[in-house]
Parts: sequence; C-alpha cells; structure tokens
Amino acid sequence: MAHLTVDIGGRPGIDCRGFCDYCYFRHVKETEPLGCRYCPPYKKGCDYCSRSVREYYSGFKELRDIGDDVLASLQAMTDDLSRVTISGGGDPSCYPRFTDLIELLSSMEAPLHIGYTSGKGFDDPALGRFLIDHGLSEVSFTVFSVDPALRKKHMHDPTPEASLEILETLCGEIDVYAATVVLPGVNDGEVLEETANWLEERGAKGFI
Repeated sequence: MAHLTVDIGGRPGIDCRGFCDYCYFRHVKETEPLGCRYCPPYKKGCDYCSRSVREYYSGFKELRDIGDDVLASLQAMTDDLSRVTISGGGDPSCYPRFTDLIELLSSMEAPLHIGYTSGKGFDDPALGRFLIDHGLSEVSFTVFSVDPALRKKHMHDPTPEASLEILETLCGEIDVYAATVVLPGVNDGEVLEETANWLEERGAKGFI
C-alpha cells in the first residue's frame, strides 16, 4: 500500500491569511547562504547552498503543476494507493482553488488527509459536507479556541463562525485531531476546558 503526499506550496504568514499571534514564522528572517564546496571561486552562494540546503518557501503551486506532480508520482508507484495527504508551506484551506484541488485528488478514490489547517480559509459552512462527500477521512485542525472572538483576534480568522461550523461538521463524521497553542491568560484555564469539552462532545479523536 502506497501513501502519496501532495505538496501544494505556499508561504507561512502570507498564504494563510496572515500570521497568527503565536506563529513562530513571524520572527524568521531571510538569511544569507554560508557558502559551500560547490560555490564558484571567490563567491559565497550557489544553487546548492542557496536552495537545496536552506528551507525556502515559494507561493502556492498552480493546480495544473500539482496535477502533473501527482501523475508523475502515481506512474512511479508499484503498490496500490492507500492514502493522499495534502501538505505545504501555506495553509491548504487558503489555497485559491481549494475545491478544485479536492475534486482532483478525490478522483483517485483514496482517503484524503489534510496534514494541517487552521481553517482560516474556510468561509462557507457548506464546505464541511463537500469535504466529507469527496473522501476527506482525516484532518489536523488548529482550533486555538471555540470562542469566535478569540479566533478572530489572535488567529486573525476573518470568518471564525464558519470555520468552527465546518470543524463541527467534520468532527461528527471523520477523524479530527485538534490542536491549540496556549497563550497564558488568553485561551488557558476555563477557556481551554471549554474548548476541550466542545471538541469531545462533537467527536474529535484527539486534542493536543
């Protein structure tokens, strides 16, 4: 059985509707290459140490390019496809052609898994049912809090009510693993307990 990871690209803090207050990428700065044995004489920086060694993020890939990558991966497989995971530097929920992407990947008739999402790109509550109907079987979802006001203020989620409604729909039918980053005095204590209870009541499989 083979597992396919689909890299959709994307840049943290840009292709996710902006940095969350707690995002560690907020403080990441551009770095100069250190140089390596492959660099030309008297020059620091080459394709290897500038691109291959450093972790570098570009924008979201075009859907056509993703399709080409998937086709190439499928042609190289020797086992049956058992799972497809959507991943990338940006948030999959913010991918401009997200529904088209899901329709493309669901055509392979293998369970879909979203490796991580904050849900900030989910604006239409009907999207929850769309994802289930198109084979989404598992998602890792950063919830932060089930209080829409806290999501809006600290995650900069423009439509927190829709995001939470979609999360609720998914919890009831697929494997949802929720996560939060605890900010003392913001979403800890009773707020954290409320979030945990909400997730448990709706059927989430785990909460970290």
